[in-house]
Amino acid sequence: MNAADPRHGRTIVTARALNRVALALAADAVDIEARAATVTLADGAGALAATLTLPASLGQGETFVEQGERIQNVFIARMADVAGRRVESVDVRFAGTRTEKRRRVR
Repeated sequence: MNAADPRHGRTIVTARALNRVALALAADAVDIEARAATVTLADGAGALAATLTLPASLGQGETFVEQGERIQNVFIARMADVAGRRVESVDVRFAGTRTEKRRRVR
């Protein structure tokens, strides 16, 4: 397929599918299983607003604010890359903690 031979039709991404993609991307941003996170998406004038609820990570040397900013930036970039969606705002809510264990290499 090329520009001279466009295909007719459309691709529809359901709200549930978009929510599952967002959940996977949020979990991936902090390296946790998707079941440990929740995502709420809202549509606002063509852009998405997201609320991410995740466990805070202890032992990485980042403050909660730094973690939140990193998660926001990663989530916004990945939603644009993977889902082709513009995310206008991301609220990061920490619920619980997880400890990063450093592994020794022998």
